[in-house]
Amino acid sequence: MSAFPAALQADFPAFRVLLRALGETRLIDSKSEASRIEPGQAALMACRGSVRSWRCLFVTVHGAASLPLSDFLESLHSTTVAGDALAALGEKIRHPGGEARLAMLEISAEEAEEEVDQEELRRIMGRRYRAVKADSGRPLLTLGACVGGLPPLIHLGAEGLTLPIRSWVPAGLTERWRPLCQTIECRPGDRMLLHSEARGEHSLRSFHDLLKKSPEDWTLPEGIAAGMELRFEDGAT
Repeated sequence: MSAFPAALQADFPAFRVLLRALGETRLIDSKSEASRIEPGQAALMACRGSVRSWRCLFVTVHGAASLPLSDFLESLHSTTVAGDALAALGEKIRHPGGEARLAMLEISAEEAEEEVDQEELRRIMGRRYRAVKADSGRPLLTLGACVGGLPPLIHLGAEGLTLPIRSWVPAGLTERWRPLCQTIECRPGDRMLLHSEARGEHSLRSFHDLLKKSPEDWTLPEGIAAGMELRFEDGAT
């Protein structure tokens, strides 16, 4: 077992997914009694759609109105693709005058006998997550990410720190809002980090520099209140 302090864990035949809430993020699970998410609060929730599918939702609420937790859970458990599920959520948020900065990360663990056509993966971006074979013979993981309003998603992998998807407009601000979606390739040992915006004069650049220097030993710095971490490991670990 990994020493990573996971709040949630999902095991698949070829890999393991570990998820934890950071800072002031509230983990929403079956024991949670909250019915709404208040302005200034951050929440993290996850679910398994089947033996081979899994998704998580990280959200920070802004504006003057609190938002029903049930709307976010409905989006999380929706059988539609992540981009469509978040677009429907955006309409619900807009009507009470709310604003949410959020990201949904979606995993579908369909193992392939041969390498998956990357153009096909891009065509269904934001929907599928497959284990395919990299040149090294190790699993190559493909993650669908749909985002809106948060600072860029951070990918820590063999190539160091990258920002595979940029920030986007928060949900609730515009009519017919849709999230920005992207497919991201990962390998066991990679990490994905999401966090709330920096407060005051604190710079995201300095946070990124900190991660580059010490990717395995870090905490959210002063000025960043909430976040989440997603880690991928070999299933045999």
